[in-house]
Amino acid sequence: MKVVVEGAENIPDSPSVIMVKHTTILETYAHVPMFPTTAWVVKRELLWAPFFGWAIGLTLNPIAINRGKGRSAVKQVIALGKQRLADGIWVTIFPEGTRVPHGETRKYGISGAVLAQAAGVPIVPVAHNAGDFWRRREFSMHPGLVRFCIGPPVDASAQSPKETNLIVQDWIEGKMREISSGYKD
Repeated sequence: MKVVVEGAENIPDSPSVIMVKHTTILETYAHVPMFPTTAWVVKRELLWAPFFGWAIGLTLNPIAINRGKGRSAVKQVIALGKQRLADGIWVTIFPEGTRVPHGETRKYGISGAVLAQAAGVPIVPVAHNAGDFWRRREFSMHPGLVRFCIGPPVDASAQSPKETNLIVQDWIEGKMREISSGYKD
């Protein structure tokens, strides 16, 4: 696989919330060198995995949440996310909460939009077609050109978090329809 980045000029100079479409493991790691230091919002169970989880906990300063806690998980993302952003660390959120099957979407969680509004930072949407070449729950990868598309920052202060979420989701899903074969089936 060859990876290209499109829209790098859209990356702001100051810490922001990154919202990335989540279809494979590839984008989880491939987006890291594209941005300044980032903390991931992850389900806490990931940190329990031997070696892999321990490495995430030690190196990526994650915001580990209990997804079953609803509002308290969102409050945790806001409190810890604001702290990371104030420290100059970007926050990465996979808004659908889990990897989604190729060509599908789920409701976007609100925590990224609420965090961005509370911290006074923009959201940087990211779409990619990695799922065309490495499907969810498949071990093997297929050759091809993986496009990471970084969208223009979304001002979270200009509307409600719900409206911000829709703007981000519309951009990401629109770009996915443009670049991913999974959306053209």
